[in-house]
Amino acid sequence: MLATIMGTGNSFEDELVAKFHGLFIGIDRYADMRISWLNGAVRDASALHALFVDTLEGESHCLLTDEKATLSGIRDGLESIATTAGMNDIVVVFYAGH
Repeated sequence: MLATIMGTGNSFEDELVAKFHGLFIGIDRYADMRISWLNGAVRDASALHALFVDTLEGESHCLLTDEKATLSGIRDGLESIATTAGMNDIVVVFYAGH
């Protein structure tokens, strides 16, 4: 479990368990040749994704890089978080790119 947040009372029932949900996006290579390519955006997104996944338990976490980081892929990732994250959960959305 990521974190335990204690309620106002002293009973066990007051505990709420926060879960981690993450979407990590890194784009180095763009399909549009007018957009200059980057070196490091995919590495940064991958490293942060690995750090969170290795450290925290969670319901959902997704890494989208280069050709997988499409508009529909990003929307699907955000929709998944929106439908699964609870009120007390922790949500991280990370984007590296232009």
